[in-house]
Amino acid sequence: KNVSTPVKAVALSLVTNVLGDLLLVKCFGMGLAGTAWATLAGTWVGTALLLRDGYGASRPVALRPHRSSRRFWHGLLVAALPVALFAVLNNSAFFLIQGAATKLDVISCAAHQPIWAVWSVTQMMTWPLHQAMQVYLPRFLEQGAEASRKLVKVVLGMAVGLGVALGGLNGFLAGFAPGLLVHDARLWPTMQTLAQPALLSILIAGTVQVLDGVLLALKQTRFLAVCQAINLGVAFTCLNLSFQGSWGLVGVWGVLAGIFFLRALQNFMKLAVISQAADREKPMAFS
Repeated sequence: KNVSTPVKAVALSLVTNVLGDLLLVKCFGMGLAGTAWATLAGTWVGTALLLRDGYGASRPVALRPHRSSRRFWHGLLVAALPVALFAVLNNSAFFLIQGAATKLDVISCAAHQPIWAVWSVTQMMTWPLHQAMQVYLPRFLEQGAEASRKLVKVVLGMAVGLGVALGGLNGFLAGFAPGLLVHDARLWPTMQTLAQPALLSILIAGTVQVLDGVLLALKQTRFLAVCQAINLGVAFTCLNLSFQGSWGLVGVWGVLAGIFFLRALQNFMKLAVISQAADREKPMAFS
């Protein structure tokens, strides 16, 4: 439960990145290469602090050479492989969206990038709720149905609230204040067309992350991986249809929003099935 060390590492990484940008870009005129080196430096500095203060020799969890048994590695592989597959498929869907946007005309591609940057940051702001469900739900399940039900309701309520606020921010910036993101007025009309899909996708993103966390806590990792593989195929098909229909950047972002709503539907349906099955045996936290 060492929260301060990761916070310090992230803060130091951010400060190093910003100072590196100012030094390499402003002072030495290195442009994009300078920002890349500054980002790399920030990552390494933050990682070094995390390793020193979080996993040093005097810490409870110290990194030491250790030869683990074959049984340990087998158990780790069985437990981690579905989670890793789910993460890879999840990120692959984002890669498809980004790749599709970059295949459009220059104006569309340029208009996409600032909205995507804001969207990427805001959709990560609800990620701690996903992690909270994995950590706390198993403990609450041991306390009974009522306690676990209250936990899920509270965290889902937080996700919805954050989704409304962050979705509103995305919609406002894209629809009403694109000039805050870019100075080139030629991009503003295209950016404004993304207000609705950006708002809707962030609106539901936090809820999806919480439901993912609930299912991971219930050891439904394989289900999540299979669903995400299906969703990846759906996204690929819909993006191809979008290109054939000349829907442009709005079509790309429409696919993004649609995938999030599809994930929410899949998760709700799975939890309903789990709840009905548990009702036949004993009270369930999600009934």
